Amino acid sequence: MKKWILVVGLALVGVAAAVTWKTQFDTRSSDSNDLLAYVPADTVYFFGGESSQELADFFGELPSNIGSTPTQAAQLDALLNSWDTSNSAPGKFFKFLVDKTRQPQYQTINALLDSFGVSFVGPYALYSHGIAPVLRVQIKSKSTFDGVINEAIADSGWIPQTQTVEEKTIRLWEISSHDAAVQLYFVISSGNDDLTVTLVSSNDDDATKWERLGLTKPANDITTTEEIAQLQQRYNFTDAMTGFIHFERIATAFLHPEKNTFGQQLQLYLPEDVKADMNQRLTPACRKDFATLAAAMPRFVVGYDTLDVKNKHLSAHLNSVWEINNSQVTQELKSIRGHIPQHALDASDKIAYFGVGLSFDKLTPALTNLWNLFVNADYSCEQLIQAQTQARETNPAMLAMFLGMTQGIEGLGLSIYDIEWPTGEAATLSPNRVSALLSISAQNPQTVAGLTAMLPMLGGIQIPADGSAVTLALPMVPPSITVKAAIKGKHLAVYTDDALAPQLAALENETLAANGLYSFGVNYRRFEAFTKLNIGGFAGAQSCIAQHEFAHMFASMPMDINYLSDASDHGMEARIGFSIDPHQSTQLSLPGSYQLEFLNDQCEWEKAGVESIQENGSGGYIEQDEAAQCALYELEYQWVQQIDRINLTTTKELLRDTCADEPELHEPSEYSCFLLNVTADQFQCLYDPGTPDAALYRYTRQ
Repeated sequence: MKKWILVVGLALVGVAAAVTWKTQFDTRSSDSNDLLAYVPADTVYFFGGESSQELADFFGELPSNIGSTPTQAAQLDALLNSWDTSNSAPGKFFKFLVDKTRQPQYQTINALLDSFGVSFVGPYALYSHGIAPVLRVQIKSKSTFDGVINEAIADSGWIPQTQTVEEKTIRLWEISSHDAAVQLYFVISSGNDDLTVTLVSSNDDDATKWERLGLTKPANDITTTEEIAQLQQRYNFTDAMTGFIHFERIATAFLHPEKNTFGQQLQLYLPEDVKADMNQRLTPACRKDFATLAAAMPRFVVGYDTLDVKNKHLSAHLNSVWEINNSQVTQELKSIRGHIPQHALDASDKIAYFGVGLSFDKLTPALTNLWNLFVNADYSCEQLIQAQTQARETNPAMLAMFLGMTQGIEGLGLSIYDIEWPTGEAATLSPNRVSALLSISAQNPQTVAGLTAMLPMLGGIQIPADGSAVTLALPMVPPSITVKAAIKGKHLAVYTDDALAPQLAALENETLAANGLYSFGVNYRRFEAFTKLNIGGFAGAQSCIAQHEFAHMFASMPMDINYLSDASDHGMEARIGFSIDPHQSTQLSLPGSYQLEFLNDQCEWEKAGVESIQENGSGGYIEQDEAAQCALYELEYQWVQQIDRINLTTTKELLRDTCADEPELHEPSEYSCFLLNVTADQFQCLYDPGTPDAALYRYTRQ
């Protein structure tokens, strides 16, 4: 989480460093319902669409902290505190806003959005206007949003220039040094129904600023080219989201900057020595050749072809294509498509899967043809000619020497249905039960099976051609796991569980058909199995705690994801399907009497004391010596529950090492624990996450 935030922050600073502000705005107005009309036709990237009320209702009920663990939250706290102590007004400004998103009263995404006055329903877009990014979303309450921004301004002391243009409040914060040659400004414009976040600079003229803030429309907008409509028609994308990154336009910005707005503005910010070096390296011949290459792979496009909510269950398919405008290349890529077994295409009944679809007989010819296309291309650019010379030294036809034993293989799939690890004193890193299936698809699976006789580790065992199973004595496999192999139709199957008989029967009737290049999928509903691996003694206490944190996180995300990479006439495609069940949370009624256990360094629960939590907000904990002769630790406190955490303020704390010692009275202090893995009769409490003193306790109701 911390690394992710740093990356986003650096990206924002990097983009911001490219633009700035100088003059006043003229009065203009915009129609937020016609958002595409404000997107320039030559934008280099665009991601936008429209969210429905059904989607808003589904996602709005999800927890606002979904997908996060207490340790990740602690790492975020450390980062935010560094911003707060850096004496940076911008850092304090953004810390205030991030802190607000983490307030315990905003339990759901709906509550969080309402606190900012932002709407989940309606059109949205992220796109480039020249070199600057522009984000536009719908606003539900301008007064609420403006109130939050004003609070952040007052808290941080980062004072913006403010101007009202009709109903829009425009705030500009300088993010460059005052003596910089170009002034850079971060801009937020809030209207009655739309919100715009962008960047402007002193190099931008008035017309550029007005367009960027949606106060005027560009002369040529994206609707005039019908680019979005054409993408939706070509790839069956819906209005929920359509997007692209236009590599050809980005290349044009460097090769022929005068031809698009991104290039023209880029020239204003590139240092003179960089531009001189580019002009020296990019000869007319290289500009021509690189432009041809960019035109052959012009765009990465992405969008939903389905996104539905039915019976509070969401299902969606997100498709992406890296377009390739070269029929020879796409035909060669399509020729190597193989057969991915059906069990390696669906995660709904398993923990995870991985599949490869490659026609090994066609792999070497296809790679050789692609190699020939490159080394024989008519280039004039010196750098590309050198690359061709180097490529000639590595002819892919040599692969045929190493692929002789793979003839007829069309693909493989590995599916993991279940895993169990031993617990208690017998706990090890080796599972005691695995339900898994590995299948190799081939035109003649008997030939593949015959290779087993050549492996010394298998003792020359023969796999019958009649479909009957044999047991494989594999080294390093625990004795509790039996591995069997059998030929099922066009597939050699290796499996570890006789309960997989239905999957084996399906394999026997599954014909070979080219259906992709590779696949993988996970089912978070069942991923908790991996968190039960006992890593005690190998990874330390912090990793033991992390396992339980991730078990909690996976349980909060009842979903499965399926990914498939493929080749088509359009280029390289990727299809991501996912389904999400309604979020189910157990409401914890905290008052009661509990037996406590703490997680030791061996990832085992060790008995601790007894705790009593009263409805009046008081509580107490007693931990006795092993002989139950006296209390070694006594605690009395006041408690307050804030959704996913409990805050404790001690009123009495006594501690001694043995019964012969006098109890030592400690000063009042405050503790906070995060609730994990809550059930009706049990929950876990994590203290000091993300620190060496982190401790995890399990409460079982008596």
